[in-house]
Amino acid sequence: MAATSRSRRSPAKGEYPKFYRRGDQLVKVGWSKKEREEYVHKAPRRALDALAMTMAQRTHDRKRFSVDTVFDATHPLIDGHDGSEIPGYQAYVALAWFKQAGIVTHHARGEYSVTNGSHLADAVAASWQKLPEESVAR
Repeated sequence: MAATSRSRRSPAKGEYPKFYRRGDQLVKVGWSKKEREEYVHKAPRRALDALAMTMAQRTHDRKRFSVDTVFDATHPLIDGHDGSEIPGYQAYVALAWFKQAGIVTHHARGEYSVTNGSHLADAVAASWQKLPEESVAR
């Protein structure tokens, strides 16, 4: 039986996604089931801050909220620094990291809750500092 190359095997459960920092960029390394290889998505730190601020504003005291409450085509995330719109894929990269970092808890399809309540910005800042710097150039 022929050996399967590393890029063609299915990764172990929990191996992906991986998150790193590269300067002020959040780097997500995921696994494409269709292509059977890694892919990389990036989001600037300001996208994380915009998501945290928008979540705090739009979810208020609700214990659970839907993704549509926080961002969708009619309610995009806005960069607090220059007023530009944060692209949707960057918002989803940020949300995936929030989930992995324990900042939000995923309950059901598209339904989340903030883990640390009113201390969302502090949780993002603390988790950002713990995020490893990317060691491999991509």
